[in-house]
Amino acid sequence: MFLMAKLDDGQIRFNQERFDLAALGRQIIHEASLQTGGKRLDFELSCVEEVACFCGDRFYLQQAVENIVANAIRHSNDNGKIGISITVEKGMYHFAVSDTGSGIEPQDLPHIFEPYYTKKQAGFHTTGLGLGLAISREIVRRLGGTITVASRPGEGAVFTLLLPPS
Repeated sequence: MFLMAKLDDGQIRFNQERFDLAALGRQIIHEASLQTGGKRLDFELSCVEEVACFCGDRFYLQQAVENIVANAIRHSNDNGKIGISITVEKGMYHFAVSDTGSGIEPQDLPHIFEPYYTKKQAGFHTTGLGLGLAISREIVRRLGGTITVASRPGEGAVFTLLLPPS
């Protein structure tokens, strides 16, 4: 809640530093593989050479992606797959997180980036406050980008962060 309040108030200063997006992706996958809650999940990273040098705030971009990956873990079953794909298209960096989890109901899609919104699904118990995706969206916005989601119930989801070059 504290981070969301600081983001809303514009109190957080974003640093500009050069870093390797592929290395960031590897770090996120490594850390996520240690936080599966006992689930057997397959993690995969795919990236192109052009992502070797990105300029932005590494700490907050990592936070945004980790929130999405944490949701993917939470909504995946044993033997699920979570992937991170990093590409450059039309001058924009595409940082996509995909999963084979439960997917998102159509009525939930317009609301998932709203603060405190949690998925309402029969037989599903949510443990979060509904802030992770709202924080991710605000971080990506502050980095000059956008975040989108594509999903079908039972087929997982793909969250794509579109980030401008430095």
